[in-house]
Amino acid sequence: MSTKFARGGETTVFDTMALFTYATSRIPDDTLAAPLRAAGIQVEVIGDGYAPGTVVLATAEDYRRGLNA
Repeated sequence: MSTKFARGGETTVFDTMALFTYATSRIPDDTLAAPLRAAGIQVEVIGDGYAPGTVVLATAEDYRRGLNA
C-alpha cells in the first residue's frame, strides 16, 4: 500500500504501510441521543458521542463495557 501525506505544504510518500485510519474532529457528537430519548428509549452516550478519543481508547472502552454488560 502506498499513500501521500500532505501537511503544511510538505508532502511525504509512504511506500510501505500496514494500516491506514481516518480521524475526524475531536468534537462530541450525540445527535442521536435526543430523538431516541424522545421515543422513550433509555440512552447511555458513550465513545465519541461522550468524549472523542483514539481508536485504542475506544476499543478498550468497548471491551470493558462488554465485560460488564
